[in-house]
Amino acid sequence: MQTTQSPHLPSEILIIIADMLWHDQMYDPEGMRLVDRQKCFHSFCLVSRQWYSVGISYLYDFPQLWQGNKFVQFTNTVSPPLGVKKGKVDLGSLVKVLNLGSLVHQSSNSQTSRLLSRVKKGLIIFVAPQTGIGVNSLASISKCRNLMHLDLRLARGGVIEFSRLKKTVSNLPELRTLQLPSSMEITRTDSSAGDWPPKLYSMTVGGYLDSEVMSTFNWPPNIRRLELKRCKNLDTPILESILCNEQLLEKLETLYLSRENANMFSELESTVLYVLRNLTYLRMPLDFMEYLCIVPVPDGMQPLPLRILELTRPYFDNELAVEFSDELEKAMYENLCNLWALGIGESSLQYIQDVYQKIDDEIWKHVETSSDDELDKLAIEDLGIYTIDDDPIVL
Repeated sequence: MQTTQSPHLPSEILIIIADMLWHDQMYDPEGMRLVDRQKCFHSFCLVSRQWYSVGISYLYDFPQLWQGNKFVQFTNTVSPPLGVKKGKVDLGSLVKVLNLGSLVHQSSNSQTSRLLSRVKKGLIIFVAPQTGIGVNSLASISKCRNLMHLDLRLARGGVIEFSRLKKTVSNLPELRTLQLPSSMEITRTDSSAGDWPPKLYSMTVGGYLDSEVMSTFNWPPNIRRLELKRCKNLDTPILESILCNEQLLEKLETLYLSRENANMFSELESTVLYVLRNLTYLRMPLDFMEYLCIVPVPDGMQPLPLRILELTRPYFDNELAVEFSDELEKAMYENLCNLWALGIGESSLQYIQDVYQKIDDEIWKHVETSSDDELDKLAIEDLGIYTIDDDPIVL
């Protein structure tokens, strides 16, 4: 006997089920689990009106738009064309993460701007498309007052001026992280560009950098993390002009030097890391040890304050020096005597095989002589030596 009665469960139970479905597939670098989750919540919402009322916010929280015509369907639903009747539910306000990074030709300036205006109320994370970011889009971004993470790395062309971008983000009081377009030229700004958001602590910078500008650049007042990625002229003098900025000398805690930078150490080594007083985390290509983590400690300087060091695939094509592993071991007793954790890229483990255990033992001695308060403060997940994923090879 057939029945049309919808299954009924208390809404509290449905919320628990929805939370379990959501978190079970939250972490997924390849994206397919997130697509499956999207399909799952679509089916969830079709069960009944009660299930729809619980599941609709999960369905629109993080839309997956990179397959087929999903982007067109989504934009037509959230931002209906003129003449199309709008739904009773403001679906755009349910969107928290809008990732358009996989889009190349599907979006335009006007379309991106219109879409942002529809999702501005609840949007927390926005990843810009490879095209489709212009003045109008910046105006729409400035109205996303709850935005915490803004990623513009993939935006092509030099259309956006730095002063205009800073004026845009000055209207985002909740912004924590900002990733600039790799084509953007950083310039000095005056008061008309506004102030940096008070909660902004992390920036990703690329493109062509001017040493004079960067040495006195006005960083966000609470800057703690800096990623240098896809810089076109990051030679030793430029790197030093950036890191010797007075704000970074005192405040920088995390530094990531990407393999995608050009002209790194084409001239000479540097002692610049030794003047960064609070640098606790460093991620860089393995062969940069030779240029930055100099052994022994330079005269008149203290050992590096690093607690975590992660070494990715080598930057230069030529083989490492034969004595690399011995130098790394020696560093554990001298300039890296404060280290608690050492991450090594999978393909680079071969370079330290003969001293792996000695280095690991020495790092644990560092940990054992540290106070519990220090360890609790950083809350490091992996102590000693551990393996990290290789950075992709840049073609």
